[in-house]
Amino acid sequence: MIQKELWGKTPDNADVWLYTITNASGASMSVCNFGARIVSLKVPDQNGVLGDVIVGPKDLEGFLSRGGSRGATIGRYSNRIAGASFELDGVTYELTKNEHGLNTLHGGQGVTALTWDSAEDGRQVVMTCLLPDGADGFPGNMTIVARFAFTEDNTVVLGLQAVTDKPTVCNLTNHAYYNLGGPVCDYVLTLGCDHYLTVDEALIPTGVACVEGTAFDFRTGRPIGPGFYDHQLIFSGAQPQAKAYDPASGRVLTLHTDLPGTQLFIAPVFGTEPRQQESFCLEPQFNPDSPHHPEWPSTVLRPGQIWDHEIRIGLSIA
Repeated sequence: MIQKELWGKTPDNADVWLYTITNASGASMSVCNFGARIVSLKVPDQNGVLGDVIVGPKDLEGFLSRGGSRGATIGRYSNRIAGASFELDGVTYELTKNEHGLNTLHGGQGVTALTWDSAEDGRQVVMTCLLPDGADGFPGNMTIVARFAFTEDNTVVLGLQAVTDKPTVCNLTNHAYYNLGGPVCDYVLTLGCDHYLTVDEALIPTGVACVEGTAFDFRTGRPIGPGFYDHQLIFSGAQPQAKAYDPASGRVLTLHTDLPGTQLFIAPVFGTEPRQQESFCLEPQFNPDSPHHPEWPSTVLRPGQIWDHEIRIGLSIA
């Protein structure tokens, strides 16, 4: 069942709609068309009590004033591009410098603050937006489609597609912040990743390294602990690709995707000292700064091609 309600209006008077998809068990996912965001995901704990595992504002005003990228679809290029520029087919494109005045993060203004067209399509919600040629400095009119579904076994299915009329780069993802109920540092995290990207002080990738003997080795599953993580890990083909188990609530989150890696971000409670972990993000995507690394999987999208990938987030009980 899908329930649709008018959630409010943006400052430019665009209608923002909230869609809630509820399955037969009573679990539900709510999404809105401001930034094509996941607003809430209510699933049971080990005692059968429904709880929201999405961290972020729960009203439109919260997203307008302080929502940032929480829960949003990210594009046209998620994560970072060093120097806020890239070269494609012999042409250099200068981009929005929205991180440290040097680099481009999440495509600049991107699609996070856009009000997408939205409609129900059977048991899914389909949202569409257009990024015009030259937006944030990127070439090409790019149409992006996000398809949200929520299954009877409490799995979020997000399909992301994009097309362009000029050669450009594309790297889309979702930026939901999760808290499964207990302290994030106690979650047992398993990642099917043998390698990760090393980064400099600005979190720009500097190379590829093996996880063996590092804080990024989650191959056999271990508590996240108190460390800092904002790094891309590369899937090796091992299963599960990603799994987080919260011993306090009994909830288990699993990730399945056809994207080549995921950014692991452990998010703090902002403004706290010392750093307290509030939530975690798994952002499936191509490698950040790929336009400067031709040896990595390409993020170039050309006219006539379709960027088409899927993210599945399953919630269950251990």
